Amino acid sequence: AGAARLELSELRPGELTSQAVAWSQSPEVPVELDPDLAGVVIRADKRRLVRVLANLLDNARKYGGGATRVEVRRVPSGIQFAVEDGGAGVPSEERELIFDRFSRGAGSNRRAGSEGVGLGLSLVAEHVALHKGRVWVEDRIDDQPGARFVVELPVAWGEPLEPGPEEDVP
Repeated sequence: AGAARLELSELRPGELTSQAVAWSQSPEVPVELDPDLAGVVIRADKRRLVRVLANLLDNARKYGGGATRVEVRRVPSGIQFAVEDGGAGVPSEERELIFDRFSRGAGSNRRAGSEGVGLGLSLVAEHVALHKGRVWVEDRIDDQPGARFVVELPVAWGEPLEPGPEEDVP
């Protein structure tokens, strides 16, 4: 198989997040958008990023008691998308492993009706890596129980994610 290719287009982070929330099975989750992102456009693969965020939302619903919030913010290195849930969290010894293929956290096996095969988070990691980003899980930052899954995409402000041919500006 050939290398996966990105289909880059110009996207607004807030619109991308709203589409992912609508596409997921958690449409009621609140989205907090950093005011510093007003007018910001990124070049990314819309289909892949919507899948990334929707997958994190669906995992929060299945394994974390439901997503409690989605946060999108500007950071010095780019943009962060974070999905928080209200579950038991992810033990520190499992935090790296859950992004491997066919890996499922020990807690996911205890939940009734959780029948995944352990590919969802590995696909999230692959799609994020194609964008030269990174994904990780941490404790929630508000001292509440649960996990916070963070996707960080590097963006050179005012520059495309990947160099492309110069365009004439009318």
